[in-house]
Amino acid sequence: SSETHSVRLDSSWTTSFPDSLLTVRLGDTLTDALSWSRSTRIGGIQLGTNFALEPYLVTAPLPSFIGSATLPSNVQLYVNGLRQFSGQVPAGPFQLNTLPNINGAGNAQVVLTNALGQVTTLDFSIYATQQLLRQGLADWSAEVGFVREDYGMRSFDYGRDPMASGTWRYGFSNSFTGAAHAEAANGLFDGGIGGDWMLGDTGGVASAAIARSTYKGLSGSQFSLGYNWTDGRFNFAVNGTRASDNYRDVAALYGGPPPHVSASAQAGFNASGFGSFGLNYTHLTYQQQTNRYAGAYWLRSFGPRATLNFNVNQNLDQSRDRGVFLTFSLSLDDRTSASAGVQRNGTRDSINADIVRSIPSAGGFGWRVQTRQGDGLHDGLAELDYLGRYGQVQAGLDDSNGGYSAYGSANGSLVLMGGGLFASRSIYNGFAVVSTDGVPDVPVKLENNLVGTTDRRGLLLVTPLNAYQNNKVSIDPMDLPADMRIGRTDLNATPTDRAGTLVRFD
Repeated sequence: SSETHSVRLDSSWTTSFPDSLLTVRLGDTLTDALSWSRSTRIGGIQLGTNFALEPYLVTAPLPSFIGSATLPSNVQLYVNGLRQFSGQVPAGPFQLNTLPNINGAGNAQVVLTNALGQVTTLDFSIYATQQLLRQGLADWSAEVGFVREDYGMRSFDYGRDPMASGTWRYGFSNSFTGAAHAEAANGLFDGGIGGDWMLGDTGGVASAAIARSTYKGLSGSQFSLGYNWTDGRFNFAVNGTRASDNYRDVAALYGGPPPHVSASAQAGFNASGFGSFGLNYTHLTYQQQTNRYAGAYWLRSFGPRATLNFNVNQNLDQSRDRGVFLTFSLSLDDRTSASAGVQRNGTRDSINADIVRSIPSAGGFGWRVQTRQGDGLHDGLAELDYLGRYGQVQAGLDDSNGGYSAYGSANGSLVLMGGGLFASRSIYNGFAVVSTDGVPDVPVKLENNLVGTTDRRGLLLVTPLNAYQNNKVSIDPMDLPADMRIGRTDLNATPTDRAGTLVRFD
């Protein structure tokens, strides 16, 4: 006998309002969350800020470089020795606001050269981070719906009681971003406030939050603290959250409560020619059970193609629970890579090998073969992938200790637009339908790269395009009859997210 079982995962409808940086989603979604709150999968409606609708918007605080020029001067900005800006300033005080191409602490120099050739250098210490919002910028989200249960096992299993949640962040200054989060469902209310502070010019970022909940007459609290600092070679971070026995959120009504204690610490150092080193520590306490783990890693590159990675993970409460991993990776060419490794997990030893050839972006075949052997393990996998004009297909064979299974998948998309129906690869961004006014076999280029020719109706689907950005679409007139007149040979296409635009060449 045979049994067929299908499960619906996510279904949603989304629309955006670029002028307001607002996106609305109706259907299955995840509620927004902060570092000290938990997301919940729901079916309902979500609306909130979407900075991706304006790709060129800078959301992080911009460091200010202030100085004064006695004469009109050329100004150049260097960050960690690399030039980031060049321009002219008039005589008198000036201020440069720019986003340096670094993450963390760094050194900046402003070099002024006046009309007489005199050079003045100004030195600054800076700290750049995407963790904060620039002054006056807000980021928010609100959701109302029903909690999704048994995701991946049942198609339409939702809770009976409605829930609501909201998240808000605001840049009160370039050094402080405040945050708030609240959620409610079935007699539960949970709310909290927090913030991220930049400590001086190079002191890193500190975070703190406090939350309170009430449920069935019981109140609970949660406190969170964190700090992180990084520069080009060293990074350090420590975070901790402590919740009382009675603290609850919406996720706890449909699953486990949040941990009583959740703490982590990590530090890393890039020693240039000796590779990168790092240490980490994790502490989790659920009710009466505590788990503590410590780990260390070393990563070294040998030229542009080879990498050696060594990892150790130790359970601090069970001495035999230890994992040791050594992996060597090698890039054979632009599309093919291989890796081999040995590992010891507890008292079990194993070796593994893997070789992958990725699918070319223009389309074609890719494959993967891997094996793992040792201590009774005899696992293997072989997979073949093909990306064509109308979608991607995949097939594979898996061997797990003598038990064989085969699998396959296919994905693609259909577009109905401009009077034509098109089959295509899956579309995750924007697209365009190019019309050449009924003229067939006209070559079409996207950003000066040939992507196809128009069909017998003078139409061609072009994908992918970057949403909310200008994408240069052009045609090659060299194959057209000599007596055919052309309006323009290139146009900008600016589609919205996962939607299309019609590009007409007359």
